Amino acid sequence: MNDDCADATELLISTTPTCVTSIPGTTNGASRAETDPRCSGINGRITVWYSFTAAETEHVITLSDVEILNGTDNNRASFEVFSGGCGARSRIKCSGQLFGANPGPQTVSGLIIGQEYLVRVIPVNPYDNIDFDICITTECLEPATGLTVTDITSAFATISISNLDNKERDFIVVLRNADVTDNANYIHFGTSIGNFVIARGLLPNTDYDFYVGSCNEEDNSWSSNVYHAMFSGFSFIGFYSGYQNLFSLIYDYFK
Repeated sequence: MNDDCADATELLISTTPTCVTSIPGTTNGASRAETDPRCSGINGRITVWYSFTAAETEHVITLSDVEILNGTDNNRASFEVFSGGCGARSRIKCSGQLFGANPGPQTVSGLIIGQEYLVRVIPVNPYDNIDFDICITTECLEPATGLTVTDITSAFATISISNLDNKERDFIVVLRNADVTDNANYIHFGTSIGNFVIARGLLPNTDYDFYVGSCNEEDNSWSSNVYHAMFSGFSFIGFYSGYQNLFSLIYDYFK
């Protein structure tokens, strides 16, 4: 059982605000041996451990379907987040007392991408036991701005944005009017933490739609804000609501 830091259960991170994989957990059967200090207002002793590797500098941890198995409290739970590993852990987040079966998300900031963190789930009161689900998600990034297409050849083009925040975004090219939510339509798909990608496999005299999203393409929570761009030598053809940034051009290459 994951009632010891060394036996922490790994949590997979959803790259969107939608919880894709929620893991069921329980403190029932866990050891009561831990005596190190808890966060303020938390007196529970029965704990279970989880770990995750940060994919962004900020993630959201959600406890849901919380159910107290003994006692008379109203399904109160809490969690803590630590850096530094089991041998030298340092607390970086206290959730406080979380009330109700679905107490809502808690944002954990200041994370280092690629670093492992520990999560300890604790009932609020001594000797209480709880069942729960736990999930880690990622908020959408700020919308990309300054979308441009340059360096066009007979098969390639550079898609650029003005954001310099080193955040991972999806750059997508589809045929004009194709459904961008269906990856079978992708002429090009590139994920970059920089502010440009090189689109490949383009054809002359073909209409394309260019997208830059702040969330994974499978997530339907993309912002409806659309950035409109018109560029010398290209024809702006319109936009679709529901996606982050889009412009279309008639890809007409003359060598």
